[in-house]
Parts: sequence; C-alpha cells; structure tokens
Amino acid sequence: MTSLIQELHLELIKQIRRNRMDGQQIVKDLLDHRSLWTSVISGRFYHQDLVHLRDLDTNVWNVDSLAIYSSQRNNRKLEEMVDTWRPDSIDWIEVEDASDLLGLSAEKEQLLFIWWD
Repeated sequence: MTSLIQELHLELIKQIRRNRMDGQQIVKDLLDHRSLWTSVISGRFYHQDLVHLRDLDTNVWNVDSLAIYSSQRNNRKLEEMVDTWRPDSIDWIEVEDASDLLGLSAEKEQLLFIWWD
C-alpha cells in the first residue's frame, strides 16, 4: 500500500523531463518493484537553491535528484534498476549518515541518492 503523500510525490516525479531523467519511466519501474523501496522523493539535494520553486508557475518540476529509502530487501537489485535510468551519479549513503538524515537511532537504514546533470 502506498500512502497518499507518497502517491503525490510519485505524481511529481512523473512530471520530470530533464536531460536523461524520465519521470514516467522512473515511476513505472518503482511501482513495478515496490518491494525494493520504502519511500522516494525528488528534489535538488546537491544544490542550495530554489530553482524548482521558481519554475512551478510554468508547470515545470525542475529537479535533478531522487532520494530512495531502501526497504533493504535487495539493494543490489534496486541499484541495478536505478542504473537503467542512466543517472550521472548513484550514491549509497553510509548507514550511520542515513540514520542521522532520517532522524532515527537505528544503525541499519539505507538511502540511495541519484543525480542527473
């Protein structure tokens, strides 16, 4: 089951058409492999700007990154799927850093950051 908030974020991701970043394909793959992830969000995680805010009025979701909170069921398969999207960078966040970013004390959390130039 996907939460309403996650569904809204998936709809935003579907709107992405930037360089090789194809939001429609990304969402299709994510939903086809739902067991591999807990949640996903798009943004501009490698920038400190509000370009995506600037472009909302023109109906453009101008982001270049995804963060995927892994279900940890099969991280290798998750990364293989992500690789088919042809991103410029795929980075696993270290377990301790991922737990800190998620505000959790657990030492097993896995985050995957994906970026397109």
